[in-house]
Amino acid sequence: MLYISKMPIVKKNDTAEIRQGQHDRMVRAYDYLRSHNFVETTDDVALRMGVNRSSIRSALSRGGTYMSVNLIDDFLDAFDGIFSRPWLVDGEGEMLAGGEVFSTSPYPTRSDRVTYVMEQEGLTYSEMTKEVGLSNASTLFRITRYGQRPQDATLDKILERFPKYRREWLYTGIEPMLSTPEPAEEAPASPIEFLDEEALAKSTALPYHPSQTMRFPLVEDPAVAGTLTSFGDPDPDGVRMIEVPVDRHYRGIYRIFTVQGDSMDDGSSKGLSEGDRVLARSVDRDYWLDGLHTRDWLYFIFVTRSEGIVIKQVIGQDPRQGLFRLHSLNPFYHDFDLHVEDIVAIYNVIEIVSRRLTV
Repeated sequence: MLYISKMPIVKKNDTAEIRQGQHDRMVRAYDYLRSHNFVETTDDVALRMGVNRSSIRSALSRGGTYMSVNLIDDFLDAFDGIFSRPWLVDGEGEMLAGGEVFSTSPYPTRSDRVTYVMEQEGLTYSEMTKEVGLSNASTLFRITRYGQRPQDATLDKILERFPKYRREWLYTGIEPMLSTPEPAEEAPASPIEFLDEEALAKSTALPYHPSQTMRFPLVEDPAVAGTLTSFGDPDPDGVRMIEVPVDRHYRGIYRIFTVQGDSMDDGSSKGLSEGDRVLARSVDRDYWLDGLHTRDWLYFIFVTRSEGIVIKQVIGQDPRQGLFRLHSLNPFYHDFDLHVEDIVAIYNVIEIVSRRLTV
């Protein structure tokens, strides 16, 4: 008697079809990550997964055939909670594990993060080029102005000069941004010493060291400031210099402005009252029509030909028309548009350096 096996016949191309399906779904997942600002290239995927870049490039290439469950699991671990494992492995169910999600990083691309570092360090193109040892400033200009993706070598130079930024953040945007400093050793406990009021006052009145202060030019009269021919100079002749405490050394062009009027006074802690002095940093002209970073800076100072100096919030920008929509905190003042041709200089307000007390 002839017995016929009832075991299913496995076709030779079944495994290939399974892997092809997994590959196609991985490519879809990768496209999703790119469109939702999680990654820019397959290299970013490899860095997040901690695997060889060439393996990911091969696996995610349009004609790629290599795929394994281990690789899929590493991918799911690197982008935890975004994709469904049953869908990636077997094609079952929906692609997303919990619905559509976008990257929450305010600096999703490498160029965004390099631009942020430049702004935080207060450096111009030429200064940053010298600081990190690049051959010319055009490299940084293409990165920050046109969003060109910086090469690993450029990022390494930045990290070598500014080691406080984490490599994982600068390369792929993985938080935290800054390296955690080593905790300082605690000094041995000493007996409590009770001081009288005079001694206590002296003990807490610590002088600032020269490294903790910087001198900045003070702009007191907006009418005069608007006509200065040396307005862009860091230390123009005949201008009063003010020394203020700082938490780091500022690089770039800074000025101290005195607030006049009540247009930015709404009675809140964020308002600016007449007589307040603010420290502000010059915004390079190349950035004006790229869109001012209103998410990073609350107020901007515009030095204009027609209105003198105005301190406002920027609530709208039209780079194509060259217009800025400016807003006052005081509700009695109306919003208005300012054209770029009327602007001599733009500063972003860093901090209030002195505040006049009123009753």
